[in-house]
Amino acid sequence: MCDEDKAAISRSIDFLETNGYIECNSKTEKRYKTPLSLTNKGREVGKHIASKIDSIVDMASVGLTDENRKVFYKSLLLISNNLQKICNKYGE
Repeated sequence: MCDEDKAAISRSIDFLETNGYIECNSKTEKRYKTPLSLTNKGREVGKHIASKIDSIVDMASVGLTDENRKVFYKSLLLISNNLQKICNKYGE
């Protein structure tokens, strides 16, 4: 879904694990379909990122009511779903 190949995803996972952001609790050597979880460090960084995103969304949404925002996100979701159906129809 993110248009990245398996090698790029594998490198990203290796980076996150090597730097202590995620961990794998599986005892098997194969990592395919193995659950990964955030470490405390990963959770803290995630909170920091989420806080920045919330701040930017708040600044960008000045003047929108909660109802306007709900309609906006509902519209975006509808457009996204429709685009996904179009892509699936044409096999892309």
